[in-house]
Amino acid sequence: MAIYEYEILGADGSVRGIFETEQKMSEPALTAHPVTGERLRRILSRTFAHGAESSSSGDCATGTCGLDDYGSGGGCASGACGWS
Repeated sequence: MAIYEYEILGADGSVRGIFETEQKMSEPALTAHPVTGERLRRILSRTFAHGAESSSSGDCATGTCGLDDYGSGGGCASGACGWS
């Protein structure tokens, strides 16, 4: 199970708040709040990479994003983690 964040959207499309819920990764994204019925839009949030939490002090720029460096072919030092 994963925790997903959704923006709660007002009638004019403005963001009214954030809603978090635990869902199976195989479940489709929610489109309406399960209690209020308000429209939802799933948003991306920071996650973990190989057990290392991503943060401003742990990213590709510093070489500490948590991905192993397998020579010149990958890992944090090459920017493979996508956080720069």
